[in-house]
Amino acid sequence: MKRRPAKSLSNKLIGILSRRGAAIVIISIVCSPIFTYSPYDQTYVAFLQTFESVKTECTGQCLDDLFNDMNVFYSSNDLKPIDLYLDGVGTFSFSSDDNLRDDNIVEVKENLSYMRMNMQNRNQRKAWFNMVLVTIILALLIGFGASFNGALDTLVVIPLERMVLTLGVVVF
Repeated sequence: MKRRPAKSLSNKLIGILSRRGAAIVIISIVCSPIFTYSPYDQTYVAFLQTFESVKTECTGQCLDDLFNDMNVFYSSNDLKPIDLYLDGVGTFSFSSDDNLRDDNIVEVKENLSYMRMNMQNRNQRKAWFNMVLVTIILALLIGFGASFNGALDTLVVIPLERMVLTLGVVVF
């Protein structure tokens, strides 16, 4: 039976490439949820529904207490209230940035009342996590590319150099 070094070399290269390709795919799939930021927070809907349901029975100090509770809650949150309109009561404004993009404002309605929320911090955090994820995937691609290049040198280039030196052939 003839020895087939080219076929053996081809099989080794295909094996290395497929294992390393599978490793990069698995690692990127595992890392993806770790660096994804998507909280599900519907507290502003609950606050608006609470205000809407108690606005007729609750006046003066009661509404102030609810507003204070809402301010305390959102002081440590990445959502910030912009304004709240309660039908039949009036508009209440909260401290917020005036230079907001429309993409950073979420409005929720309940009957004729509405509340607008500033989502800028949340959107910035989500963008940051996406940038980190892309950076990690690029680092993995570069690392696995360098690893494959090293394997290619070991399996192909070094044996070919030995053959050329043994035969005494001048390539260039």
